[in-house]
Amino acid sequence: MIKKIKSLIKAKVLQSVGMAYNDADVSYVLAKHLARKRDIVLVDVGAHTGDFTRSIDRLCGVRQGALFEPQPSHAEQMRRSFDAKRFEIHECVVSNIIGSKMLEINEFDATSSTLPTLRDSPDLAAINVQLQKALECKSTTLEASLDEERFNHIDLLKIDVQGAELQVIQGAKSVLARTKLAWIEISYKPLYQGACLFHEVYDAMSQHGLHLVELETGFRSPRGELVQGDALFCKI
Repeated sequence: MIKKIKSLIKAKVLQSVGMAYNDADVSYVLAKHLARKRDIVLVDVGAHTGDFTRSIDRLCGVRQGALFEPQPSHAEQMRRSFDAKRFEIHECVVSNIIGSKMLEINEFDATSSTLPTLRDSPDLAAINVQLQKALECKSTTLEASLDEERFNHIDLLKIDVQGAELQVIQGAKSVLARTKLAWIEISYKPLYQGACLFHEVYDAMSQHGLHLVELETGFRSPRGELVQGDALFCKI
């Protein structure tokens, strides 16, 4: 009962300042754009362990989803835990090429990337980004992987690939043409060698008719400087 009362109070406070409330652990910035949507089509690039997709499913339901994750153990875990009738799991890197790419898996494996981590950066001093192992992975593009008939429209595309977001966008021209919302991790400073920055993602998405409608703060350096966040792009 106490928890329910606290939730109601929190909901009223957030709604009073124009923020959506949910108990599905979805960003309020994103959730308010999904408030009236039900049974959506979701593509999750850089799914890791699938928590983002699970949260969206709790919030509004996912009728059909595709999750992309190159780390074999995470992909296998998702194959066991997600309903195969609704979700397809792709064990691969998503990029702008079809072939293979090396994936650097760090000790804190949520920071793993196909781009070399700038391990001496003071911005990463609070995180264990030492190299655990390098793994050669299959690389594909969204255009090559998503069946156009089954994914003839996409309600929400999420991209979180640790600095390589622009490469995903470059291999997704036809996919972006049928995407309504895109939730993309963005970097204001490079944490990886060759990483794309916010202005590059902004320009690329604008060229595909997806416009910036929200920003959310994210990772900060030990000094408190904002280094990463999330951006929501929308067809408007």
